[in-house]
Amino acid sequence: CRRFVSDNPSNSLVQSAADVFIAQKFAPDQLTQVVRHILRSEEFRTTWGEKIKRPLEIFISAFRAVQANYPMTIDHNDSNRLVSAYNRMGQELFRWNAPDGYPDTKTPWESSVSILKRWRMLSWMVEERDEDIFHVDTLGQTPPHLNTANDLADFWIQRLLGRELDQNSRQIIVDYMALDSDGPEAELDMTNDRVQGRLRTMVALIMQSPDFNWR
Repeated sequence: CRRFVSDNPSNSLVQSAADVFIAQKFAPDQLTQVVRHILRSEEFRTTWGEKIKRPLEIFISAFRAVQANYPMTIDHNDSNRLVSAYNRMGQELFRWNAPDGYPDTKTPWESSVSILKRWRMLSWMVEERDEDIFHVDTLGQTPPHLNTANDLADFWIQRLLGRELDQNSRQIIVDYMALDSDGPEAELDMTNDRVQGRLRTMVALIMQSPDFNWR
């Protein structure tokens, strides 16, 4: 319940999950039934934003969402710099001395320093390249018929979040993409280096939003 719902789940949910665990003690899918019970609960449906992704989770979810193409070998400088940026977020692999693992609660990961480090890592991820080849091909992953700030923002918001942003947050993303243009419906020159750079930054901004960081 703490993993999926909130750091302080209700006693009633904990008890009902425990009841399922005991009732299904001989079932081959006992734990599956317990998890299913939790994920179908009203508490799970109504507590979005109560959990935050830990550094490893934000790293992996971002890596997958933008289809990052880093070789991740020890002889690749960009991959090494990306791993260094990840390590600075505070969850280096196998470096937690106590046997209980890294904290799975919000407080240790939502300080201003921790958030700043993840912002920097996400910006780094989309900007690194080998010569002229970006490890995250934001332009190549954008449908070629999309060339307005509105369309570009909506495509990448849906691509990264799988849902709509609230209107105020969406407008911030659109306004940024529309800078130096004639408005959010103006056609942008997607061959222009500055427009492509703004597209990469827009993608990073969406991943830096609270919505992408919630779990």
